[in-house]
Amino acid sequence: MNQELSNEQESDEALMEMLKCGEVAGFDLLVKRYQKPVVNYLYRLTGIFALAEDIAQESFLMLYRKAKLFHSAGCFKPWFYKIVTNICNQELRKKKFLFGHREITSDDMIEFQKTVKTNSQSPSQKIEEKEIQSQIRQLINSLPKKQRIAVALHIFDEFT
Repeated sequence: MNQELSNEQESDEALMEMLKCGEVAGFDLLVKRYQKPVVNYLYRLTGIFALAEDIAQESFLMLYRKAKLFHSAGCFKPWFYKIVTNICNQELRKKKFLFGHREITSDDMIEFQKTVKTNSQSPSQKIEEKEIQSQIRQLINSLPKKQRIAVALHIFDEFT
């Protein structure tokens, strides 16, 4: 149990090193840490929850297969999200979906709003806030594919 607790506190990079050495516990912890955020990210890109789950599963399989290619000096999260994004692009091309076809929804904006603290209490401020959210949503949806990915990663997944 002590070993399990200490593993949960390990960095992502240390867990990848464990995986490279054949310790499956490192992989299990990475899946626990990243399954929900990756599925959410993929859902924002595809708009289809089942497809997002399938792509996430394929991404974790690829992570397992490509573990030996990870350099310990690198950062895990950007490396893994690049794998996830590439697999998503491949799947959408196969299925002939338009990448980023799904528009940013009100639920996405509510999630975004949780990260941005607002103090607006009056009805006029709430109306103004909703108008701004609508404009932001329209602007994000009008971006080209690569820029939409960058914005989604920055706003919703906290990448720099």
